Amino acid sequence: PWFPWHTTSCSGRPCKPGEGNLKHVREQTSRGWRYKQWSQPYIHREDWVQSRSRSIPHAPDARSTYFDLIKLAQQISKENLVIVTSGDWDYRELVLNWFLHVHQLKYYNALVL
Repeated sequence: PWFPWHTTSCSGRPCKPGEGNLKHVREQTSRGWRYKQWSQPYIHREDWVQSRSRSIPHAPDARSTYFDLIKLAQQISKENLVIVTSGDWDYRELVLNWFLHVHQLKYYNALVL
């Protein structure tokens, strides 16, 4: 397919969180197991990707769109630094692992979107 796919219907019913997404395949390497990202074959469209505009559609409005996020970041910042990560349902375990390790390293200015 031209685009990696995602479906919202699984066997005639709504998909459970993450169920309709691409499945990542694990492979054994000399360094141990790793996940192969985008294992589903799809047509690589580098020329098309590079031809796309890189300009943002509009300037962000910090007072409305990002107000709550900015307020939270200001509350947890340490020396004006906030460590941020994000992940969807399929990456929830990876994000939780990241967050726990950040706290183990005594960084309490971490934020998960």
